[in-house]
Amino acid sequence: MQAQRVVIADDHAIVRRALADMLAQFPAVDLVGEAEHGIDAIAVVKVQQPDLLLLDIAMPYVGGLEIIDEIQQWSPATRVAVFTGVRSGGVLRELLQRELPGLLLKSIPAEELRAGLERILRGETYVCEEALQLASDADSLAALTARERQVMQQVVAGASNQEIAERFNISAKTVDNHRTNLMRKLDVHSLGGLLQVALREGMLAGDGQEA
Repeated sequence: MQAQRVVIADDHAIVRRALADMLAQFPAVDLVGEAEHGIDAIAVVKVQQPDLLLLDIAMPYVGGLEIIDEIQQWSPATRVAVFTGVRSGGVLRELLQRELPGLLLKSIPAEELRAGLERILRGETYVCEEALQLASDADSLAALTARERQVMQQVVAGASNQEIAERFNISAKTVDNHRTNLMRKLDVHSLGGLLQVALREGMLAGDGQEA
């Protein structure tokens, strides 16, 4: 069997080394290049035309989504599997919509990573359950109304129901209803859970004044 040619793109040398060591355990795999930033990743793939690119989307200089677009242009036969620490549900949802052959998070156990890589190298598709759950959470966040998002931003910033009511010129009871509805939609049951969603989706920097 002809060896599959693989390129690893990750800005952390220790991650590249760990992936290289794991790939070395598979038969018929040839690691033909590594890249530590986005520009390198595109250049190496253009030259090597590998069968598979293992890509972290949080890369310096050029982001992962742009890298994927460039790869599809310059090396359309290269399959791209994402292995990343990014946990934003919105980003993961976009990756899922691109129907990549692989989407794995760096938080998964080594055994799951190995099993996922094995399936991807066989030409199958593997998406870890954690990525699917985070993407589903993003769908729930997208279902919030504009007012519910405003209330959520104020709640995670530490504002009380009365303070939020005064800010938006609504009753405290209405604020409480919004709060109950948004937590139900997000399937969270505590302020801590709400904070986790807000942090993951980059909402903590907002000021709650979106329309």
